[in-house]
Amino acid sequence: MYLGLPSLVGRLKKRVFGFIKDRLWKRLQGWRAKKISRAGKTVLIKNVATAVPSYCMSSFLLPRSMCKEMEVMLNNYWWQSSTSDRRSINWVVWDGLSMSKCQAKYVWTFINKPQSLVSRFFKAKYFPNLHVLQAKLGVGSSFIWKGIVTARNKIMHGYRWVLEDGEIIKCCQEPWLIAKADFRVDQTHNYVDINIRVVDLFVPGSKDWDVSIVGSTFSANDAALILSTVFLEFPVLIA
Repeated sequence: MYLGLPSLVGRLKKRVFGFIKDRLWKRLQGWRAKKISRAGKTVLIKNVATAVPSYCMSSFLLPRSMCKEMEVMLNNYWWQSSTSDRRSINWVVWDGLSMSKCQAKYVWTFINKPQSLVSRFFKAKYFPNLHVLQAKLGVGSSFIWKGIVTARNKIMHGYRWVLEDGEIIKCCQEPWLIAKADFRVDQTHNYVDINIRVVDLFVPGSKDWDVSIVGSTFSANDAALILSTVFLEFPVLIA
């Protein structure tokens, strides 16, 4: 252990992180001995109980089965009557009362603070020539990086690129076209080069669209929308 976190994580992840479940169980057992209102239980769960695994979850992706077991523990405590040891009826599904935590804050740091030490370290090791939103898992990826990629995939739903220079945006694969609801060009169109970048659509040496390239690459509807897109003058990556 180092700073309260496992220094080594092997294959038996539930055993390695079992101390988190034990700490949570001890907390809940202490609260069960007291008469606490439903509102009081809500405060304890939100501000105390969820803080027990949160510190570790900020660095590691805990096993899904273990997270489910801790959710069951919290669920049982919340619904249990303060005047009886018997289990009460669960009137609402737990998914409607809770939200999962993940390592998305690392992804946000990589995007907004690229010069920070942690951003430069991960970029040099895992995506030296790519943006974090384009990075993939490689052979021998660490447990922490796997968790970050999983969190990245969650926050990618609904994001889009904001155009600056178009150097790294693959226009046939990524969301960037602001005039469309899903921000993507027609995915059923037959593209000659699916790796073409936005910058390749410009007239060389400028940020003006090359009408002939845009017209020959995309469908008529997408081409019209692209040619009407105006570039921003400040470097923002996603919205």
